[in-house]
Amino acid sequence: MRTPDIQCKPNHPEPPGPALWLPVFGPFVRFIWMVVLTATVLSEVVPIPPMSLTLFCSYCAAKAVLFLAAGYLTPLAFWRCDHRGFIVVAACSCMFEIVQTFISHGHAFHWYEMILKVVLILVGFAAALEARDEQRILDGPIRIQLASPLFARLPRA
Repeated sequence: MRTPDIQCKPNHPEPPGPALWLPVFGPFVRFIWMVVLTATVLSEVVPIPPMSLTLFCSYCAAKAVLFLAAGYLTPLAFWRCDHRGFIVVAACSCMFEIVQTFISHGHAFHWYEMILKVVLILVGFAAALEARDEQRILDGPIRIQLASPLFARLPRA
């Protein structure tokens, strides 16, 4: 008696289309990280002029995206940046919150702002560590394969 062949299908099918390649741990990603970090710092220390509520909400959303991006790009820019790297990035965020008290006139230090910034960085950082572990970024129809010769150093499971 012959048993039927059972094919296992993955729970999450691969998105269609060719994968894009992103060289990580190199000068390109470090440059993007530096641009995002500079924009984040400037958004924290440069005083903003009075603006409408809609524009202010857009400004705050852009700052939130910058903090997420700073957290996300850090483990992709630096090979040796593991979970301990989060402490460095979070400490920088705390430092910026404290520094802006002295630079931006009229802006006071707020614990809730600092905690929110650290949480945004942590979320981005954790997502990037997951992508780094899988060596790919998957989001809907977009598939980005992370490429680096340093991945050869990782032990295979």
